[in-house]
Amino acid sequence: MIDLKTKKRIIVQIDPKYGPFIVISNWEDVDALEDVLSDTYDILFFQSDLDDLTSDGGCVFYFGSVANAELLQTILDGVMLYLD
Repeated sequence: MIDLKTKKRIIVQIDPKYGPFIVISNWEDVDALEDVLSDTYDILFFQSDLDDLTSDGGCVFYFGSVANAELLQTILDGVMLYLD
């Protein structure tokens, strides 16, 4: 998945406490990705705001410490978001 604001690939990172996570920089991507993760893949996640991203509606998606980071990255690499 490419972040439509930054034009950079979304990379799954690992938080020592919460496990795999991704940072999304804008509300359009957040909204579309919520639908894809929930409706298409039934992936559970929780979101947290980041002070640096709140003006554009960006946030962090956390997937929990038992989530498979490699599988998440594979799924995200296949997500294509097109917004008009």
